[in-house]
Amino acid sequence: MTTGVGIRLPDMPSATGFTDSDFVFMTQNGATVKGTVAQLKTAVAVNATLETFVSGTNFTPGVTTSLTLANTYASPNNIGVFFDGAPQFDFTLSGTTLSFPNGGIPQGTQKIFVKGVVPRSIGAPSAGTVDDNTVKIGSALYRRINSFVDVTDPQWGGCDLAGVADCTTAVRAAIAYALAHGISGVYFPAGTYRFFAASPSLDRKRSIFDVYQLTL
Repeated sequence: MTTGVGIRLPDMPSATGFTDSDFVFMTQNGATVKGTVAQLKTAVAVNATLETFVSGTNFTPGVTTSLTLANTYASPNNIGVFFDGAPQFDFTLSGTTLSFPNGGIPQGTQKIFVKGVVPRSIGAPSAGTVDDNTVKIGSALYRRINSFVDVTDPQWGGCDLAGVADCTTAVRAAIAYALAHGISGVYFPAGTYRFFAASPSLDRKRSIFDVYQLTL
């Protein structure tokens, strides 16, 4: 058995139960560390929220069939619901609405506790941070990325679409890369291209690339 950072651990039998003093092993900031079950429970508790609803203030026993939560938990699996400390399993969650479809909140209930973990958003990658290696090989996007070479790509030197800087080196490098790697298209975005040196023989290469809105 190997951890996420490549440290090999001996094969171990499955645990039959845990106590607060038992050790668990986990990856933290790229290193394999150990901690106790008690520490893990504390960490989970810190990230959990507790919402309390009181009879007469937040609901009426025997009448109220739903509650509005302060947080969005995304799934019923992310919360625990308790009537006066007794766990409940007959409920639904839609957005922030917690509903009790079979009879509502029963008579005699004084407090309802909802304990859950608010889901964290991973968020979108920062602009300019997703590269070719991030895309899953074989996916439709991967095939699209690798179906042609773009002459404005910085790795070729990047063509200037304003027609000011020399595009000769960039275009030659893009065409050479396409030929060497069996790529069927060289893409020229709309713009004006200027060649200070002898112009690349575009007609001779036309069989291996497409030219779109190209102005020389």
